[in-house]
Amino acid sequence: AEARQMARAAKYPPLGERSIGGDARYHYGEDYPERANRETLLIVQIEHIRAVRAAKEILSVPGVDGCFVGPTDLALSMGLPRIDFESNPKHRAAIQRTVDVCRKLKKLACCNSYSLADAGEKSRQGYQCITLESDVRLFMDSGGKLLRDLRRAVG
Repeated sequence: AEARQMARAAKYPPLGERSIGGDARYHYGEDYPERANRETLLIVQIEHIRAVRAAKEILSVPGVDGCFVGPTDLALSMGLPRIDFESNPKHRAAIQRTVDVCRKLKKLACCNSYSLADAGEKSRQGYQCITLESDVRLFMDSGGKLLRDLRRAVG
């Protein structure tokens, strides 16, 4: 039900119920709603064992284009600790089940990775959309480097 509600909110008629009001057609052209429906992706989060069990139903909703798997929240929902859960066979099976549903339904399976090796492993697992690290970490690393460079430059 939540996936259907999200799809209705994310897509323009006839696929959804997103408002067409305003002046988007003047800025983006008369075909904007149709283009937006094709080009805008609705990626839902699968981060609870109940969502894994309902993955086929959730990802079959028209307008849902894929999912982003949240492994830590998934682990917690399974009664696992928030660290050192990655090798748990039940956790690995739940994630693989979700990725397999995506592949079968031709939906995007998305996840985050924390190293190049991790990204490679997730690609082999079947994920098609893989982010690396987090935006916060990237900003902190970049900001830290800029600050160090600035301090060196100004003495």
